[in-house]
Amino acid sequence: MEKLADEEIGRATVYAIELNVSVSHDRIKVRVQDGSITLTGEVEWAHQRQAAEQAVRRLNGVMWVSDQITIKSPAKPVDTKAKIESAFQRIAMLNSRLSKLRYHSILLFILRRFESFRIKKRLLQNQLILIVSCLNNFVNMLISVSH
Repeated sequence: MEKLADEEIGRATVYAIELNVSVSHDRIKVRVQDGSITLTGEVEWAHQRQAAEQAVRRLNGVMWVSDQITIKSPAKPVDTKAKIESAFQRIAMLNSRLSKLRYHSILLFILRRFESFRIKKRLLQNQLILIVSCLNNFVNMLISVSH
């Protein structure tokens, strides 16, 4: 098996951590030397630390993983309540933006349809005018021939 360069392993490691939704990737630092990965940083929960390590352990070229990620001290109940309230506010704001976006998308769809019908109506009116004009010319020609 071909040995991968530390740079390639480092990029793959960062990418694997970024793809893992359980991990706050911006809080994890990666160092690679001779195929050995050292993870440092601070996370809030043990499962985040485990997820970061598991995300990189089986990458090609990885010889060893040293998990030096620390777990932040447990959140206080007051902090937890504030974080939950903040999350609900963000969700409500996002839902409001999505509702407005859906409303605007539907309105734009209706306006485009309406404009399409207006264009078709104008074309039909122009065609009708042309047909009436042709009929008038034909009738006038018949009248002139019969006299």
